[in-house]
Amino acid sequence: MPAPSIEPNPPLPRRDALLVLAALTGPFAFALNEFASYSLAPTACAAGTKWMLFAVGLLSLLLAAGGAALAWSVGRRLPAGSTEAGEPESSRARFLARYGAALGAAFVVAILALEVPKFVLGVCQ
Repeated sequence: MPAPSIEPNPPLPRRDALLVLAALTGPFAFALNEFASYSLAPTACAAGTKWMLFAVGLLSLLLAAGGAALAWSVGRRLPAGSTEAGEPESSRARFLARYGAALGAAFVVAILALEVPKFVLGVCQ
């Protein structure tokens, strides 16, 4: 009995790779903001200025917003329609686009919420 042939999985389409990247950008930006802010806090306190903390916050905010915009942009180019009888690839892509845009927007709000204490508190508090 011959061994069954195993076909390799086809490569991930560029559209799906972009959507996965867009969905992961928001959480990555949030983690970047947290880690960088905590690691730069002693340096900012010693220097007596908060500009580097604000720079990290702005960078992470732009990163999360960029991921949401990428997901929304790719999602706009997808065909609309019902997926009850049809293509699982299109429904997966539509889900990833909506999920990536919503997740990115949620992390933009979360990063903005983390920036409030930087404005209110002193640099060494």
